[in-house]
Amino acid sequence: MSYTFDRKTSFSIEGSRWRRLNPDGSYPAPDNHLGFLGTVDLSEILATAVLKVRKNGKGTFASIVCDLTSAGTVPAATTVAEVVTALNSITAFSDADLLAAVDTATGRLKITCDTADIVYLELSDTIAKVLGFGSYIGNPMGFGTHFIDCFNNSGALGLPKEIKDFEEIEVESGDGSTISMVVSALLKGLNPSLAITDELWELKELIQGGSNDQTVAGTSNRYTPPTTSQVYLPNFAGEAYEAKYEKGSNLRNNMTGYKRLNLNNCSGIEGDLNSEVKAWATYQFNLRVREYTDADGVKHPGYTEDFLTLEHFDALGITVG
Repeated sequence: MSYTFDRKTSFSIEGSRWRRLNPDGSYPAPDNHLGFLGTVDLSEILATAVLKVRKNGKGTFASIVCDLTSAGTVPAATTVAEVVTALNSITAFSDADLLAAVDTATGRLKITCDTADIVYLELSDTIAKVLGFGSYIGNPMGFGTHFIDCFNNSGALGLPKEIKDFEEIEVESGDGSTISMVVSALLKGLNPSLAITDELWELKELIQGGSNDQTVAGTSNRYTPPTTSQVYLPNFAGEAYEAKYEKGSNLRNNMTGYKRLNLNNCSGIEGDLNSEVKAWATYQFNLRVREYTDADGVKHPGYTEDFLTLEHFDALGITVG
């Protein structure tokens, strides 16, 4: 095998993007978007709910008006099955190649996209949050499964490893001789440190929870951090991109491709911020990425690395610079 994509030089991080995982910790793939479990209160959004949908990360979100007045006789306690029936009866929903169902493994609301060439599916806006997409344990209100892009405001991404140190275990005999057993070190994951140049309150909510409220009198927005009663942090995933170049002298636009770091299972919290005189602020997030075990008992690493050609990168629909 010839590693033609190897031996490339990186020049800074181009940016990253982040999204919430499903409530059960699985990735919100086009065939696996999981929402609420049990019942949900639809009282305030019955006939006015808008579901924003985007496929493969390209272009603007399409808006689907979802009239859920037919979803059950008690709006404050609407079941998963009733929401499934209501969503599938909406013409615009099915025209977008979307299908609602009850997930057999978890009993949660499940939305799938019936199109073979869809790699990414994003759900956003009020109804996505009420129906629990992008929620986590201890907080049934969702966030949505849309990406938050950090490209034009990208700062830095540090990637220190999380390692279980090696151990040397010795036993000593009566004559003073020893036998040693060395247990090798283990790579457990990463402790990424993300810095961006803009204060993104939506990213802050995605990473550490809490809430944003744009209805507080006298303010445009109020972010409320979680209290200590929130014992669980949201799970999310991220993708970080580095531009790759050949050895030697390069122009900035002469890149050969991108390295993509897939951070598959993350948690984190906002880092300390110093606002100094005559200095630009940098906003910091301290993350943890660990290996995880899925519902089938299969263990997965916390991250993977890809090399993308320029063609592969352009197909993602990401706007850089």
